[in-house]
Amino acid sequence: MVSRLRRLILPQRDVFYALSCPDFTPVVESPSAQHFQMLNHHYENAVEGIESSRDAVIGLFDLYATRAAHKMNNTIKTLTFFTIVFGMLSVIAGVFGMNFEVGFFKESEGFWKTILGMFALVSSLVIIAKLKNWI
Repeated sequence: MVSRLRRLILPQRDVFYALSCPDFTPVVESPSAQHFQMLNHHYENAVEGIESSRDAVIGLFDLYATRAAHKMNNTIKTLTFFTIVFGMLSVIAGVFGMNFEVGFFKESEGFWKTILGMFALVSSLVIIAKLKNWI
């Protein structure tokens, strides 16, 4: 709305200025010369108000864009952290899932010990990340 009002009013600047100029003979010789100068003054105040409103709108948009970028940055940082954690878990699962005999799995609880160790690793990484404000 502010930009539309600005586009309507700003092209009229030359007209208002010309009417209030002291060299415009029909106005200088008439008793309404002071009224034309006052009209130009009001016009300039209106333009100044519109420009201030425009600057405020642009500033608010910049603030919104910065806030949105900050939120997205935090989201990307969190997703990156969890991608690395799950990548580490995939490596662990891949090593234990290879086609060779691991003495660790000959016990009946070897699988559950591995799952518990992976859970402990994830938990400790999440706690460290929270303490260091990574996520």
